[in-house]
Amino acid sequence: MRPGVVWSVLVSAAILLPTASAGSLTSATPPRVQTVILGTDDYEAFSVDVATTWSLVVGVEVQSGGSIDVYLTTQQGYADYINPSAPSFDPLARWTQERTSSYNKTVTESGKKFIILDNAMLTTSGANPTGPVTVKLYLGKSESSFYLGLLVILLVIVAIVALVLLKRRRDRQPAARPPPPPLGAEPPLAPPPPT
Repeated sequence: MRPGVVWSVLVSAAILLPTASAGSLTSATPPRVQTVILGTDDYEAFSVDVATTWSLVVGVEVQSGGSIDVYLTTQQGYADYINPSAPSFDPLARWTQERTSSYNKTVTESGKKFIILDNAMLTTSGANPTGPVTVKLYLGKSESSFYLGLLVILLVIVAIVALVLLKRRRDRQPAARPPPPPLGAEPPLAPPPPT
């Protein structure tokens, strides 16, 4: 094949691909504040290892340009996102927002997560890029939800222990006796003996 034909085929294929054309992946550790410029049909991704002791707070604000898509996904989801031959791309719906200029979510699920800032037309409901977009990204930690969870668990355990101790105390007490008759009153009649 001639070089001109090969070049034409490559350019045509690049134009027809439904995935973002460039982009990069950055390993990030919260707290992090960064300004990102996304070109048309471009993306920027950040991977964060979310520990079980804290939640990940993700804030995104478009400062100039149109709406973008913010996808949160697993490692496999990211691999599908960047693979033009992947049959589908399944982000974590709970933490995904398409065609937005403002995003603020707290990721409570631990493990390696990928935040994708997308300025490409991947879905019909997603971003419809008209030019470059400037985005401010904030990644933070929220340890209060972890400590609040521990406090709730501790309170439940204390309540269960208190109930068990109260029940044991009641079981050990002797049966209540009837009150003695008033002074000068005749004692109650005894029941007749069984025959």
